[in-house]
Amino acid sequence: DTVLLIRQYRPAVGEFLLEVPAGTIEPNEPVDQTAARELIEETGYSAGVLHKMFSQYLAPGYSSEVLHAYIAWSLSPASGTADEDENIEVVPVKISEVEKMILGGEIKDAKSIASLLVSLRIPPPA
Repeated sequence: DTVLLIRQYRPAVGEFLLEVPAGTIEPNEPVDQTAARELIEETGYSAGVLHKMFSQYLAPGYSSEVLHAYIAWSLSPASGTADEDENIEVVPVKISEVEKMILGGEIKDAKSIASLLVSLRIPPPA
């Protein structure tokens, strides 16, 4: 009934944003491993179940970058540290509040909006 978002400062927009955990794929790193690693680094939790929801072009008008969105269930504490240049606060949010936060402008990040809205349609594993 809870989703873990992160709050971090984004210099490009001059604001602290609420986002889903995300990060860069390391060279030769499988995307599933990136998702698992970034979850640990940014939230301090690992997933018992990690499920790929979708892939999307980030900005196809000028970039070929592809974003891969995952949902994680059965979280357990794990040790990991954020990148040195990241100052991240983990923010637990009730799933029932997600749509209201998006519509109210509290969540503004496009990848997070897409990921969160799709995640609301995916039932947790039995």
